[in-house]
Amino acid sequence: MRTGSADKGVRPVQEVIMKFYIAGMITGDKKYKRRFRKAERQLRKKGHSVMNPAWLVESPEFSYEDYIFVSGAMQERCEAVFFLKTWKRSPGANGEFVRATLHRQRIFFQMKAVPRQSRTETCS
Repeated sequence: MRTGSADKGVRPVQEVIMKFYIAGMITGDKKYKRRFRKAERQLRKKGHSVMNPAWLVESPEFSYEDYIFVSGAMQERCEAVFFLKTWKRSPGANGEFVRATLHRQRIFFQMKAVPRQSRTETCS
């Protein structure tokens, strides 16, 4: 963004992007991939980075506990968690809520509450 004066040049812009984890019901929800993908698109549209546990490929060699372990590691790398409407029906997502609270992650239940990526100008 130009400052209006040619001698001052361009002001540096600092971008604040949150890393989001998406939490919600997976086991027992046949439409979970679509729900998680939609939330991921909306979060990215607002300018944020996303860790989506629905990216994990289902394989019979891995147990439920294996998936919980991996998704827990994904969540811990994020500073915010977006909870889908289905989260209360999921024991795994309930655990993710507890983890988010303990780790003081920002918690969002509605997409309209998620801020857009902020851009702040720094003066030189």
